[in-house]
Amino acid sequence: AAGVVFAQEIPTDAKKAFDSAVTEFEAKRDDAGIALLETAVRIYPDYYYALDRLGSEYLKKQSYADAQKYFERSVAINPKSSNSWYGLAFALFSAGQTDRSIEAGKKAATLAPENTDINLMLGIALRRGRQYTDAEKAMLKAKKLSNGLSADTSWNLALLYAYNLRNQRLAADELENFLKVRPDHPDAERLKRLIRQFRLGV
Repeated sequence: AAGVVFAQEIPTDAKKAFDSAVTEFEAKRDDAGIALLETAVRIYPDYYYALDRLGSEYLKKQSYADAQKYFERSVAINPKSSNSWYGLAFALFSAGQTDRSIEAGKKAATLAPENTDINLMLGIALRRGRQYTDAEKAMLKAKKLSNGLSADTSWNLALLYAYNLRNQRLAADELENFLKVRPDHPDAERLKRLIRQFRLGV
């Protein structure tokens, strides 16, 4: 997610480590890149861009505790970063901290209200928190922002309608849209049968 440009006076050695890390990531040497980012934040603990990137890299590795740690530091330094709040929401959700994930997701959505991924993440967290009406609103907003082209959004809306809001017609609509976006899905035939069942109210 795009964020507000954040200016800092960065020590030369920390900036050099960050730039070297970017080079390592571009060469697909992720572990070396992470090590260099960690060097950068040891030199300058408030290095926002290094902290934010570390959080993102640890999310990719599914190291959610590490991601949470770095995103918490980055939002403390730059509370206007929608990317860091989104990453923090994702990390907290993955760690089972639903209420805190919702809180972080709402902050991200306030900062970047037109971001599809942020609204979807918020909707998923709200669904787990049993706030089903608000979850629907966030997911429908994500669907609108993506022009209906987000398969993940339609999938999660289908789950919400099928299991929580008990609306099989809308669940069928969302599964149909999911298959429209992902016609090559390996379970396409099973999903088509499920759509027929929903249409029949079975």
